[in-house]
Amino acid sequence: MKEKTALELEKIDCYETLTIGLINDFFKNQPPKVVGPEKKRITAMIRRMFRAEKDYLSQNPEDYFELYAE
Repeated sequence: MKEKTALELEKIDCYETLTIGLINDFFKNQPPKVVGPEKKRITAMIRRMFRAEKDYLSQNPEDYFELYAE
């Protein structure tokens, strides 16, 4: 179970990196007045969401994998 959990944590890290990259790319094309506060707020929220997902996986791997049917 530890190896499966470690692999899933790596996947989640990749998903987080991808998501943050997509947000950055999106905001590069937005008017400057939107970029500052909203980008920071959305990025912080996304990071908290991924952190919560990793915490859930680490603390309850059986429930996590049952929830995602793996």
